[in-house]
Amino acid sequence: MDRKQIIPITSGLFQQNCFIVENEGQALIIDPGEGFRKVSEIISQRALQPMAILCTHGHIDHVLGVAPLQEQFKIPFYMHSADHYLLDNLERACQKYGLPYHGTPKIDFDIAGIKSAELAGLTVEFLHSPGHTPGGVLIRFEKFVFSGDTIFYRGIGRTDFPGGNFDTLQKSIRKVVYTLPDDTELIPGHSRATTVGEEKYQNPFVIL
Repeated sequence: MDRKQIIPITSGLFQQNCFIVENEGQALIIDPGEGFRKVSEIISQRALQPMAILCTHGHIDHVLGVAPLQEQFKIPFYMHSADHYLLDNLERACQKYGLPYHGTPKIDFDIAGIKSAELAGLTVEFLHSPGHTPGGVLIRFEKFVFSGDTIFYRGIGRTDFPGGNFDTLQKSIRKVVYTLPDDTELIPGHSRATTVGEEKYQNPFVIL
């Protein structure tokens, strides 16, 4: 997969990154939050055929746009079921942050039971990385990893929300993220991209 196939969209209250992964006219949608209308617009402009929605975890800023995109495109939704409690709380979370509620999505494919899948002509790997949330995952396409809120450029996801655990997150980063090749590009849910090699030795929260 080439970097040019990844279309980033940063938007909303949380400045969250969602992505369209394009391949031969087909598309995968990753972590559609408040920017879901822009996702729909780009898919229409580029005449893409969306094939699935994939989420790294269940927090509001990563799943807010799943339900309307499911409804529009009639495509399946992949997420780890350990984060289902966050979907159950989505309407209340919208009220808390003053955001419009667009419906609660239904998980079609539980990542808890899937290590990889062939989607849009690409091999997608799912690597469980709990700590920020119990059902957090890395979504891997060859040398590119969508890391959600597991790890950022010189940072890590918060662990003070319900379901978060700092020790568990540290373990996930050491055992899952830092065992990937150093040149693996980490594309996070917030902030800029980085690499496994950089974060191993420069991330102040979890240094190898």
